Amino acid sequence: MKYTQIFAVLALGLSIASCTKEDDSVFDLRNVKPVITVDATSFPSLTEGDVVTLTLTTDVPYKTDMDLKISLVGGNASFRDFVVESPVEGRVAESSITDGQGNIAYLIKFPAYAKTATVTLSPVVDDLVEPTENFILELASALNGIAAVAESSKIITMSAKNKTSLDFNVTLDWSGAAPNRHGTIVEPTYKNNAVPTPANRSFCGIDFDLEVYNSTVLIPANIVDASYDNCPEKLTLPASTPDGSYFIVATFYSMNGALNLTAPNSVNIPLILTSSKPGIFVNVMNATGRFTTTSTAGSAVRYIMREVVKAGSTW
Repeated sequence: MKYTQIFAVLALGLSIASCTKEDDSVFDLRNVKPVITVDATSFPSLTEGDVVTLTLTTDVPYKTDMDLKISLVGGNASFRDFVVESPVEGRVAESSITDGQGNIAYLIKFPAYAKTATVTLSPVVDDLVEPTENFILELASALNGIAAVAESSKIITMSAKNKTSLDFNVTLDWSGAAPNRHGTIVEPTYKNNAVPTPANRSFCGIDFDLEVYNSTVLIPANIVDASYDNCPEKLTLPASTPDGSYFIVATFYSMNGALNLTAPNSVNIPLILTSSKPGIFVNVMNATGRFTTTSTAGSAVRYIMREVVKAGSTW
C-alpha cells in the first residue's frame, strides 16, 4: 500500500512537470516576434531630390500594427537632410520628445495583417553648397516593440551628391521656427494683448507677402513674380528670366488680430530672406527688427530687401 502511494505521488509529480514543460513551450512559441526584412539596404549613387522605395516584409503577419523607426546614426548629414514618407497617409511621422524613443527619428506603422509595406527615402534638396552627403540609417523596433528587425536589415546607407540649378530661389520666412532640444521644429509665439482676450500668437499669423519687381517703382504693373498666403513665402525665378535688375520686396500688411501693445512691449518680427542658386551659392539676409509687433501697415508697407542683377546664367 505504501509503495502504491509513493508511486502515485511520483506519477503525479511527473505529470505536473510534463504540463509545466508543455506550457513553457507554448509560452515561448507565443513570444517569438515577427521578423522584418527590407529588400535593399544600400543606395550609393543618389542626387538630392531622388526618391527610393523600401519594401518591408514580415515573416509572420500580425493582428495589430507593428511600430518601427528609422534613425540617423552616422555619416556627415543631419536629420533634416532626408525624409521618410509613406504612400498611405498617417503611416509615417516624426518622433516627439515625449515618445521615449531616444534621438529624433521617423516612426513607421507596419499595418496589421499585412505581409509587406513600403516607405520612401529621399535626400532633401536644400540649396546649400556642400560635398556628397553620407547617411547611415538604422531600422529598429519602436514603441509597442512587437516586431524584430533582421540583422541584415538593421543598417541602411545612402550617399547623395549636391543638386545644382541655374534657377534663382527666394524664401521669405518670419515664422521664427527652430528645432527644440529633441530636434522637432517648433514655432515661437508672441503675446497679443487683444481686447477682450489676450492670447499667444504665432508669427506666421502676421500677413507678409513676397514680391519681385523689375523696377524700384513698386506698382502692380512691375511685378515679375509673387508668393501670397503662405509662411514662409517661396518663389523661383527660372534661368530663362530675361537679363536685368530685379528687386525682392517684403510687403507687410497687418498683424494677426487687434492689438493693445505699447512700445515697451514691442517684439521684433524674425524676418529672414534667403536667396540661392541651388548648389552654387546661398545668401541669407536677417532683417529681424525691421518690423515689430507694434508696426502698423495701413494699406501695405513695401520693403526692398535686395536687388538682384541677372546677366546670362549669372545672378
